Amino acid sequence: MALLPITQNECPSDKQIDAALGMIGKDAPIVIMLHGFKYDPEDDARDPQRHIFALDPRLGFKRAVSWPRRLGLLGDKGLAIGFGWHARGTIWQAHQQAGQAGQNLAQLISRLYAKGAGRKIHIVAHSLGARVALRAVQQAKPNTVGRVILIAAALFEHELYGGLHSAAGQTAEFINIRSKANTVFDLMLRLALPHWGRTVGSGRVQSDQLLDVAIEHRAVQDALQELGFGAGKTGSPICHWSGYLRDDTCKLYRSLLHRPHQTPLHYLQSRLRQQDRKPQTTTRYALSFLPRMPF
Repeated sequence: MALLPITQNECPSDKQIDAALGMIGKDAPIVIMLHGFKYDPEDDARDPQRHIFALDPRLGFKRAVSWPRRLGLLGDKGLAIGFGWHARGTIWQAHQQAGQAGQNLAQLISRLYAKGAGRKIHIVAHSLGARVALRAVQQAKPNTVGRVILIAAALFEHELYGGLHSAAGQTAEFINIRSKANTVFDLMLRLALPHWGRTVGSGRVQSDQLLDVAIEHRAVQDALQELGFGAGKTGSPICHWSGYLRDDTCKLYRSLLHRPHQTPLHYLQSRLRQQDRKPQTTTRYALSFLPRMPF
């Protein structure tokens, strides 16, 4: 398979990029994978290249699932690029480092686009990796970014708006995967950075370029099942990783990446808008976990 492990401080050579691209079909997607908080490519115990970015994860944690496998990037079906960045330390340190990593990623996107014969570069980002992705999109050149899948994004609304309105963002498509199970983590981020505003987990951001998917909403689950993506198990009421552990969401990601012409965003938007579009405040989202009172 075409798997290119890199870090923010060690960019691949042109020869490495050419060799990796030569292993995939001419229409196969080029996908950059971005991890979240607590990973560090310089720490063997926290190295994402040995964990979620590996074809066969060597770290035996419950969440050690192979992203390349779950995204269908096997054989010549696509290029999986694991972008490791330093996400250790405090949340404030990691948050700042994510912005710096995004600048490096923007440069990589330009190189990949130039080498990839005009193929747009897709991004799949989890948690604080979403900040890396949006910072990169804001600095990338127009028409270089394809689809940006944000999973339980540790991201604020103004950052997403900035990406949507940027030169590269205006020709890209964004998918925001959110859930009630991530509410606690959204709250912790807002408490850590209270002056940054609302997070994208509230589902308030709306745009023709954005598909908002509340994966635990009953109407959304029904729509996904009707579209052929199945219905995943809800799992734990508190979980930051369900967006890439569930089979239904990963099947959706594979379709978005491998069959973009069969999954036009406007069509998916029309189908998923069966859900209740009333914006959820973070407080209201959190209170939904409480049992109903008999009065």
